[in-house]
Amino acid sequence: MKYLVYTIAIIILFSVNISLFPLLKINGYMPNLLLLLLVFFAVEKEGQDFFFVALLGGLFVDVHSAVFFGSFTLAFLCCALILHLASSQIIIFELNWKYLAGVVIFSTLFVLIFVWFYNFLAIKLGWYAGDLDFKSLPGKFFTESVYNLLLFYPIKYLVFIVKQFNLKVFSKPGQH
Repeated sequence: MKYLVYTIAIIILFSVNISLFPLLKINGYMPNLLLLLLVFFAVEKEGQDFFFVALLGGLFVDVHSAVFFGSFTLAFLCCALILHLASSQIIIFELNWKYLAGVVIFSTLFVLIFVWFYNFLAIKLGWYAGDLDFKSLPGKFFTESVYNLLLFYPIKYLVFIVKQFNLKVFSKPGQH
């Protein structure tokens, strides 16, 4: 049942991302709220729920984007795995806001480069008939990073609310 709550959170964030933020673009770019959601699930040291969030969030972004299908899904899954391994194996202390800001910037850069490279390969192999513009990546990275950092704490609070809801509603009595 907790995955139903995660799915609802993903649908809400995706809906906000595609309905509200096109009106609030900065330099023609908007944030990726599902990536922010993924970051907070991936750096948690408990459970493997981040894989579900990465898969479903990536599929939602893939359906809406104009890139080769699977680009964001694979990027989200790889990014989530790297973040989770880093937070559970390398970083032994609690992540504070400074480190999380760096993680958000890394994640934004990783996803942008992964999606660009994946689409580059798809075009070169003849699987996709799109065109790529590498020149716009630095501007897109800077703008999306700033936007993602501005929305960093609201999404962190949403993740906290979702986790608390799951804990209260779906845990067994006496297990809090």
